Amino acid sequence: MSTIEKDKPRETKRAWAEISKQALLNNLHVIAKRSNKTIDQIVAVVKANAYGHNMTLVAPFLEKAGVKIFTVATIDEAIALRACCPDASILILGTTDYCYTSDLKKHQLMQTVVSDDDIQGFAIASEKAGGPPLGIHLKLDTGLARLGFPSDPSHQARTAEAMLKATSYTSLDVRGVYTHFASSGEDPDYSDKQRRLFNDTLALAKEHGFPDIACHISNSSAILEPPNDNDDYVRPGLALYGGKLRSTSDSRHDLLPVMTVKARIEQIRDIEKGARVSYGGTWVAHRPTRLAVVAIGYADGLPRVLSNRGSLLYRGHDCPIRGAVCMDHIIVDITGLQDVKPGDTMMFFGKDTFTERAASDVAHLCGTIDYELFCGISERIPRLLVP
Repeated sequence: MSTIEKDKPRETKRAWAEISKQALLNNLHVIAKRSNKTIDQIVAVVKANAYGHNMTLVAPFLEKAGVKIFTVATIDEAIALRACCPDASILILGTTDYCYTSDLKKHQLMQTVVSDDDIQGFAIASEKAGGPPLGIHLKLDTGLARLGFPSDPSHQARTAEAMLKATSYTSLDVRGVYTHFASSGEDPDYSDKQRRLFNDTLALAKEHGFPDIACHISNSSAILEPPNDNDDYVRPGLALYGGKLRSTSDSRHDLLPVMTVKARIEQIRDIEKGARVSYGGTWVAHRPTRLAVVAIGYADGLPRVLSNRGSLLYRGHDCPIRGAVCMDHIIVDITGLQDVKPGDTMMFFGKDTFTERAASDVAHLCGTIDYELFCGISERIPRLLVP
């Protein structure tokens, strides 16, 4: 391993994730084109560490490309984002305890409000904290049954009244109204119903004096499956990162994968027929076999469910995982491949000069979605911004 120690930077001695600037910029422009919006009308979702891509790398790059508004899930994420994007507008999509209102105002963060209690609680806390009013966005629940003011017909009048009430407090500044689709791309009829409920509730509020405030409704699949003409802003998450969208059409819409996860071979070994491999000996060689021990395991985010069923790619060649995935390593079959040596690179998912493997394909094999796979790539995997 001495030559590897000398020739390879520390970040890439073991396993790492490459974050492609070219792919990220491509996806940003695809989103703008498909949604008929300018870059500054794109609200970039960078919660969960930019879906595992590293928020402190991704957000400043997007800001430099023209994005002005970002969303995160928690106040801690928002404060971390403020540190690397001092001029951005930042919206927290999740709830925040009223006792942290002074922190929201200190870091110039916008807070999602989801109930009558929220309106009153933040209004009182903001007045007590002093200074400029707290920026808020009102969230309507149109069919996800998660956070938000109810907008079904039986609750629309009450919600419209609450929306109007929010504008009456001098300690609050209502800057936006939004909702979130439950099945965009999969169930267009249900998405249409959600959009109607949103528009009807907003129209009712405006009849009673609610001001003309910016709206953002469309998430990634909705952006790429129009219409979204009545959105002032669009709010992409997975599309930014080139994930496979749940869509009624079988198309990736020219999106490119942003993350590529790679790992190095640490050792190569030959075993005889009948030899058992990895913990529990769940794979037994049926012939003389050449194996590569690769420096990535379930502690890095390679799911253990891929034991004896997943694979890595070596210069475009599929190398099956043999035996159980270990915490720090996996063992793959390289029988028949020529000139493989310790220090060589293998790919888990993403794109290299030889081939491409979608994270969604790996996720499907794991019985999950690419969102979870991205977010599961652990912190000990360095993220490297590459051209």
